[in-house]
Amino acid sequence: MKVNWYRDLSLRWKLLGSFSLVAALGLILALVLVGQLGSLNSDSQFLGLSQIPSVRITKTVDYLLADSRRAELEGIVNTAPAAIRSDVAQGESDEAQIIASLADYGKHDITDAADRADYESVKASLRDYLAHNAPLKDAITDPNTTAKQADAAARLTLPYYEAVHKAISTWTAHNVTLANRTVAHDGSNYRSSRDLAIGLIVVLIVLSLVIALLISRSIKRSVDAVLER
Repeated sequence: MKVNWYRDLSLRWKLLGSFSLVAALGLILALVLVGQLGSLNSDSQFLGLSQIPSVRITKTVDYLLADSRRAELEGIVNTAPAAIRSDVAQGESDEAQIIASLADYGKHDITDAADRADYESVKASLRDYLAHNAPLKDAITDPNTTAKQADAAARLTLPYYEAVHKAISTWTAHNVTLANRTVAHDGSNYRSSRDLAIGLIVVLIVLSLVIALLISRSIKRSVDAVLER
């Protein structure tokens, strides 16, 4: 005789088994979503605590370098001693901030090996620039130096300035690429989490409807059996 195991179960066990199945699928959905949210949180923390500050610092260093150069070039054309001293002081202040920013970055914000290589390249090119830029500062502050001589000294330092700027641009581009990659990865995780959640919710809804149908049929069959007696 063919035995229908589901039909032979008592209503209590049918209810218990059905709701346990729904609860199990709900637990799977929750675990999957928690795992995906954990990945999103990790990426977001890396983006917010490391990559965005890295991009900000590299752009700040580039700005300070340009401002330092601007101040020194203004010192060439200025004739008032007070204005010249102010320009030189501004340039030295910018350079001190660059050195401090780089030192802090090296301690706390290096993201990967490529970032380390770019960072060291910037430091090396900056050392060369500052070493070759010292005669320009002397020329600017020396009252016996003509504007033509100071301009010639500035032209000699230009290749070293451009080398630093190029190194910083490469460094910034690398950090921007890393940040964009993290954002893209977050977007991919979000879309996959959303699609998976929608799929599991649809499965839960369909399963709930099937269980409701089976249980209602089982109850009706039991009631009909009682009424036939």
